[in-house]
Amino acid sequence: AVEARFVEDDSYLASQRLGSVAQPAPGAAQLEMSTPTPVKVGETAHLSAKLTVNGTPLTGHDVSFKIAGVEVGTATTDATGVASLDRKIDEGPAGTWSVEATFSGGGGYGATSDADALSVLRAPSAVVVPSLDARVGVPVTLRATLSRTTDAKALAGKSVSFLVDGLAVGSAMTGADGVAELAFTTYFMTVGAHPVVARFTEDDSYLASEGSSSLTLAAAKQALEMWVGPRTVYVGENVVYRATLKLTGTSQFVLGKTIAFYLDGRLIGTGITGGTQGFAEVSEVLPEDTLSGSHTIRAEFVEDADYLGVTGTATLTAKKAPTYVWVGNRNAVPGQIVQFRSNVKNEFTKALLLGKTLNSKVGTWLVWSAITAGTSGYAEANLQLPEGMPAGDYVITSTFDGDQSYEPSTSNGTLTVSRAAVSLWIGNRSGRAGQSVQYRATIQNSTSKTYLSGKVLRVKMGTTVIGTATSGADGYITINSVIPSNTPVGTQTLTVEFDGDAAYKPGTASGTLTVNP
Repeated sequence: AVEARFVEDDSYLASQRLGSVAQPAPGAAQLEMSTPTPVKVGETAHLSAKLTVNGTPLTGHDVSFKIAGVEVGTATTDATGVASLDRKIDEGPAGTWSVEATFSGGGGYGATSDADALSVLRAPSAVVVPSLDARVGVPVTLRATLSRTTDAKALAGKSVSFLVDGLAVGSAMTGADGVAELAFTTYFMTVGAHPVVARFTEDDSYLASEGSSSLTLAAAKQALEMWVGPRTVYVGENVVYRATLKLTGTSQFVLGKTIAFYLDGRLIGTGITGGTQGFAEVSEVLPEDTLSGSHTIRAEFVEDADYLGVTGTATLTAKKAPTYVWVGNRNAVPGQIVQFRSNVKNEFTKALLLGKTLNSKVGTWLVWSAITAGTSGYAEANLQLPEGMPAGDYVITSTFDGDQSYEPSTSNGTLTVSRAAVSLWIGNRSGRAGQSVQYRATIQNSTSKTYLSGKVLRVKMGTTVIGTATSGADGYITINSVIPSNTPVGTQTLTVEFDGDAAYKPGTASGTLTVNP
């Protein structure tokens, strides 16, 4: 609504009146596209359109653009009514592409649009071919890189054909990096430079192109023959491995070349061919515990700048090594705990053999088995000599039964058994003359403290023998005897005596008999 007022003056009274103003109809906007300049695939197209009303530019309005029916962006009109948008044509095909500009209306202006055509041209392409150097007979890979010149972008998924010496040899597709690769064999080709051409045939987006370089071939590497010497050695023995290289089909040694030697896949070392016999040599001591039998020697020469690689094999026959068993002599007495020791060595190397079982015995008295171990390689057993074992020299026999690496062997030592000392005891007693008294005494091994059975003990009062008895399982004897009637009151010396035997020394002990009134 519109209100009009008059303020009174010296002639007229005030007055007012309400009314309305009619809105004008929306303006008829016009949008006109400029014909885009032709572009090549990979170049940027410039799109522009001018928005006006009755010839007057409209400023600050959005105009959207489409290429080939796909919206590609929006631009705002400037002071001259022009909206501009740059868009890269990243893919083909070449041809006439529709372009369209649209103003959707607003600000009191109606929508409008305009269309035109964009001419998209094929882009030039470029092929780059690197040169190659190889030897006749060695397979090579022909390579070419395809790109477009408009922005140097690599072209993927394109077929590139290759020619060598003017002859087609095949084609390959470019990868994501624009590189096409083709495996090519150089067998039967000649030494020298050979032209290589890579060609790309034009398609709907790119013009044809080609690139060239050369494949330069040197003489083929020479083939070699290898001889490897067989060997027969004992386990633990030093062995020298030998091999030679000769030009194939000749007697000419190839010197100064490194050969690696392996035994059953284990690297032994390397040697260099030399000398009048062309030997490459490496030596080692055949490791202890190598199994007897056949083993594979493999010698290997790795291809170098002049010669092809070659390998050769031979057999190493490992023989069981003879062995020597050592047995330690021992001195002991019955009932004593003795540490028996023995070991076994490789007779060639004198190396102690560990983890080997030695079976040992002392006559029928003792039998045992032990395993060699430790820095001295001892098979040890702590055994107690039986009670009653007669004094004398006994043979300790220790035997190694052999295994897959070593021959068996047996050796002897001496166990010298001496008579053991004994400890006797007799109990003190008391009684009256004419009274019966029970006398008790014991005998034990002084070393083992074991009470001895079956030993004859003699009991005396002073110099008079009271009686004898044989010790039981507990080492005790018991004698019941009457104190003579003429024995004076007081103390009498009691004595127990053992005369000794084949295993034990003699012994004696004293006690007291108290004769009461």
